[in-house]
Amino acid sequence: MSLLLLSRVAGRNILRHRECPSSVNAYFGSLPGIQKSSEITLKWPVSTLTYYPSVISIRTIFKLPTPFIPSLYRPPSLLSRAREMHEREVRRLLLLCAISAVLVVPAFVVGVVAMILLPQHNPFRKWCEKPIWGNAATGVIILGCLATIAQFGVGRCVKKPSRVRVMSSQ
Repeated sequence: MSLLLLSRVAGRNILRHRECPSSVNAYFGSLPGIQKSSEITLKWPVSTLTYYPSVISIRTIFKLPTPFIPSLYRPPSLLSRAREMHEREVRRLLLLCAISAVLVVPAFVVGVVAMILLPQHNPFRKWCEKPIWGNAATGVIILGCLATIAQFGVGRCVKKPSRVRVMSSQ
């Protein structure tokens, strides 16, 4: 049986103190009929215990000192880990999609509406077509900045897994 030691009382993590794992390990050591294969530490508050039901009951084992709440530890299954990985990937792709959608709106306004659809005498179109850096217009500079963010920010996150898949298939 693997025992997980939950040590949260009123939102505080009590197992952070160095003497707490030693007091719990001493408690388990004082009980008759228990063999421990692992000690409880600050980094891993899980201990594997072997007990003999004829000598001691599980209720006696679970009567820990006051601030600790013991429970049986069930390691995450392969299905639950795969589900977590899938949810993380979906959240990442949704974030990338949202960033792309935010970049599309100003690119459409500057590139299509201001430079093509507006009449020649419109002040916004004149501002977008005014050269500011050599012969490059303001609208072209804005579109270049938006495209750079899209290609090197969002595009990199999408292209990297594709590159890994292509390289692994060769």
